[in-house]
Amino acid sequence: MRFCVLFFMLVFFLTSASVHGDPLTWSDCVRETLNANSELSIEKQALRKVDTEIGIGRSGYLPSVSLQGSYSQDLSNTNMPSVSSLGIFASQRLFPGLLNRPEEWKAQAHLEGENAHWQDTLAGVRLDLITAYAQLWFGQEWIKLAESISKRRDQNSALVYARYQAGREHKGSYLRAKIQADQAALDFQHSKRDVSVAQQTLLHIMGLPLDKAIEVASSSETVRLESPSEFHSLAKLTPAVREAQSAYQVALASYVLTESAYLPVLNASLSAAKTDPFTTGSSDIFGKISLSFPLFQGNRAPYDFESSKADIALSKLLIEQAYSQAYLNLNSRFVSAQEALELEHLQLSVVEAAQVRAEIARAQYNTGLLLFENWDVIESDLITQQKLKLARHRDAWIGLAQFEKTMGKGF
Repeated sequence: MRFCVLFFMLVFFLTSASVHGDPLTWSDCVRETLNANSELSIEKQALRKVDTEIGIGRSGYLPSVSLQGSYSQDLSNTNMPSVSSLGIFASQRLFPGLLNRPEEWKAQAHLEGENAHWQDTLAGVRLDLITAYAQLWFGQEWIKLAESISKRRDQNSALVYARYQAGREHKGSYLRAKIQADQAALDFQHSKRDVSVAQQTLLHIMGLPLDKAIEVASSSETVRLESPSEFHSLAKLTPAVREAQSAYQVALASYVLTESAYLPVLNASLSAAKTDPFTTGSSDIFGKISLSFPLFQGNRAPYDFESSKADIALSKLLIEQAYSQAYLNLNSRFVSAQEALELEHLQLSVVEAAQVRAEIARAQYNTGLLLFENWDVIESDLITQQKLKLARHRDAWIGLAQFEKTMGKGF
């Protein structure tokens, strides 16, 4: 009989473990996110597409070689012999292609901007993941605390009821204690629902099915924030400033392209063809160098140049604006993170003091040395401070992540 009981207990344990699994660590969540996050997958394809623009831009300055064949027959006079030919044709831009490559330069600037955007996307997804992870951790810890509070409120209600039955407490105190116990039980149920929402949010970011039951590993480590030595240098490295700088490079490349459209074009071509290649036909080799000068294109040149100059001037202003905003955001986020860490550190002492007060107050109320109203205030303060302790740690965690996101820190 004992063997059967042990067997069924083992089966239940293994089944339960396979359903719920081990708690996900931060490393587990990062790995799943990098593999399956939809936003990162979309951005990867966009980066891949932009990367091909460099090859496209470079191809215009490489030789063009083609193989051409033809066959002709006079259908009105079938007695006339057919004519066929086969040849190789090659051409090369000599100027300005060999001296400048604005299309390739422009594509490289686009790629740099897309890389900056990719870094910003990584930082944004990382912030979302940290926020969801911290929210789920908070929800899990709040369930434990809410259950503890519910039990404590039940005990308090029983204590007040006993004193009420003995005639040492009035009915109003008992009713309030009972309502507080009911409220604590309701908070416990609410905490379970909040965890369900937090689970789905984290699963969505990781790209996993939303109906999966998960939990995250406990976070007992203290969040640390190191003061950066120079916000000016950090601001220049932020994705927003890098994107603005790449836009400036694109504007410069576009200006060069505008100039090149009004420069002379020098081309060289070579062709080798053979008539009737399957017989003893004749062979011809032709070489040609051509030079063309654009003379008039509908008075478009002045507007093209002015438009390109305006783009350059605008992109310079956008760099200054992005840098100023990045510097301001870095300072603001750092101050917020620093304050959140200080509040978390202070809250540890506040909870410790509240626990000591609650223990003393409970003993004093039990012996009749403290009124219910005063005891109730101390008990409620302890509960508030205990929940605030969890929230302070979560907020410090998220505050640091927000500062790192502003810097462009990814995975």
